[in-house]
Amino acid sequence: MNSIQNFTHSWLDLGNLDEKKVFINDPLIPMDKKDNHDIRYSGYWIMHQNEVYFFKVTNASSLLNELLGKKVSEEFKIPTKNYILCKGFAKINGKREEFYGFMSKYEREESKSYQTLKEEVITRIPYAFRKNYQVMKENLRPDLLNWIQKIIIRDFYTNEMDRADDEILVYQKDNQFILSPLFDYEFEFEFDWKFSSFYNLGSILTIDFQKKEIKEIFKPLFQKIETLNLCTLLSELEKEKNLRICEEEKERISKFQRLKKEQIQNLFF
Repeated sequence: MNSIQNFTHSWLDLGNLDEKKVFINDPLIPMDKKDNHDIRYSGYWIMHQNEVYFFKVTNASSLLNELLGKKVSEEFKIPTKNYILCKGFAKINGKREEFYGFMSKYEREESKSYQTLKEEVITRIPYAFRKNYQVMKENLRPDLLNWIQKIIIRDFYTNEMDRADDEILVYQKDNQFILSPLFDYEFEFEFDWKFSSFYNLGSILTIDFQKKEIKEIFKPLFQKIETLNLCTLLSELEKEKNLRICEEEKERISKFQRLKKEQIQNLFF
């Protein structure tokens, strides 16, 4: 059995990974050669089959969060990184070690001019008003605001508390802002943080959903949450990725969904 274990004895059966091997002691790409928008420190940049990938080593719960987070992004029509489950090998103190994780392809194109969402906000909104959603709503283009609203709702529902500024990139195509694929869902669906009414979009924006004017804006947008079922998405993941998810993990996600929907119901309905 190819399984990942953590200290709570959660596990995922990853199925047959013989064709998904990644050798970490093959060429690594120095971080200082990556552009600032893609510097990530929780894994390895590798060259695999002549293409650049990010390989992240993780435990069972975090890996499941990443895969489920990707599914949630797809439900909200948000571009998202494609994750490939894999096992890696490395020599540690002269000994060959085997470990599991996932990798995602580096997909930025030289022909496109990328910038962080924060950079775009800075150019349009004075510093003193930058974290005010009403001001942002009045000063940003509708297409850009649409992406921001989707990320806010998506992240609030999953209890995303680790969204960094350099994870949200945009570029323009045919005079429209396009969101670059989102990633990093490792710390979602967790109870380590209290379910707060506040949401921070990196350092760009702070929203308090208890404020009346914010409720009026976002209430219609949260209707999507009513039909979103994380347990159904887990079942889809098992089939798509050839996984076998333990009951403890399923119960964790089910409990999270119930409590989060109760919070949203109390806030908006």
